[in-house]
Amino acid sequence: RYLKTQHILDDAGSAFGMCSGLVPSAATHIKDLMSALPCNLPGHVDGWMRKQAFHLQRILAAEPRPEDGFATDEARWRYQMAVLGPKMEYELLCHRAGARGAKWAQGLGASLPQVRALLPPLEAAAWQAWRGDELLAALREAVTARAARPPMRSHPTGDSICDLLERGRIPAGKAALYGEAVVPHPAPSQAMLAELQAKNPRPLVLGDIVTENEWRLAAEACAARCNDLPSPVRVSADDLLAAAKTQRAGAAAGPDGWSGAYLRRLATLFPTEVAELLWREFRALSDTHDPLLASSITDATIGGIAKPKGGYRPIVIGRVATRCLVAHLVRRVRTPLR
Repeated sequence: RYLKTQHILDDAGSAFGMCSGLVPSAATHIKDLMSALPCNLPGHVDGWMRKQAFHLQRILAAEPRPEDGFATDEARWRYQMAVLGPKMEYELLCHRAGARGAKWAQGLGASLPQVRALLPPLEAAAWQAWRGDELLAALREAVTARAARPPMRSHPTGDSICDLLERGRIPAGKAALYGEAVVPHPAPSQAMLAELQAKNPRPLVLGDIVTENEWRLAAEACAARCNDLPSPVRVSADDLLAAAKTQRAGAAAGPDGWSGAYLRRLATLFPTEVAELLWREFRALSDTHDPLLASSITDATIGGIAKPKGGYRPIVIGRVATRCLVAHLVRRVRTPLR
């Protein structure tokens, strides 16, 4: 039922990452299932988008302050489940609507409370009593039904434009819209997995692992450099919110399912929450002492693009919110660096 977490000790014997607490085993399976599922959350369905403050508040409640980091591994998993909340909700809504032959955004007043009742609780006591088996079974059923659903034969590729977009294939959807040839997208295979894993090997020796002291020194060095910058040069929450409002709508989603259109619409509807979210993530990437927090924020999906002469070229698709703030930083320093 639960994963038993252990303390990871460095040479000095202190806990690194504070791996402790209770994590339902279903949570890890949900994370694997949802992260591997291609999905671009729509940003144009106004009735659903106006109800997304629910998820923003859950994410902000689960995300720790950058200076504190995750107190336990249990807290980290609560945060990851909160981040995946919109994607889980969307998939379950689509599945339930398909079962009754309706559009997924119809009747949200009746279907949304039922779906949200399945989502993981974030309060500590409720989390420890939560098993997650019912949610995992519902998600597996939705993913299986999605794979078995026959595509609409609207053009030679066999997939409708909407189907391509919802699977995260933005360029293929645009090509189909303009009547251009759609590049085939091979299904993942064990051969692809083995080759990508070989290009990104797991740490084998102590020298492959960053120690707690090394990470802390790097974080302190970054914080010191940021503090030396004059105020007009520093990044603010308003800067990051403005970047989110102009995020490219066609940006493909990462493991959390957030598309560019979804983030841009959230920034318009809920500017206070989105500004706070992006500001915390910027702080976490710039000066947190907790590598697990930085790792969670930079969560990404790694896929493979088939090469003409064989093999696969790895491509990493991170979360749109993280890519948005990093792109903003790059634009700010591009001219001075040149």
